[in-house]
Amino acid sequence: MTPTAAETIDRVQLLAPLSKRARRKLAEGMMERRYNVGDALSSVDGVGFGFFLLAEGTATVMVNDSPRRTIGPGDYFGELALITGEPRSAAIRADTDMIVHVISEHDFKPLVRENPDVAWGLLDLLAHRLRELEA
Repeated sequence: MTPTAAETIDRVQLLAPLSKRARRKLAEGMMERRYNVGDALSSVDGVGFGFFLLAEGTATVMVNDSPRRTIGPGDYFGELALITGEPRSAAIRADTDMIVHVISEHDFKPLVRENPDVAWGLLDLLAHRLRELEA
């Protein structure tokens, strides 16, 4: 059974500080997208149009044609391009069939602005990713 947007949000630790009402409202505006094995979910230099929450399946994050990590249910991507307005910095390819729920840029920015705990979680994530790149 495919996880609903609300169930997917509940799996994402970054969004745990949101009230039940806020999570429900966010879920109502999300789009579901499906990908097949081998599909590109994101490409380097692509335009960031959403914040992707993984509901089902796994994918590989590639930076400079080098695999960096595998992501799966409860993980997310797309935040950096939405925050900076710059093209995407990583390619993401589906390892399995996938279902993702997407928060539009229009909904993502107010979510971060209105929820300091979510903003802090993103800062923490970005700091860790920066450290990984430096290593």
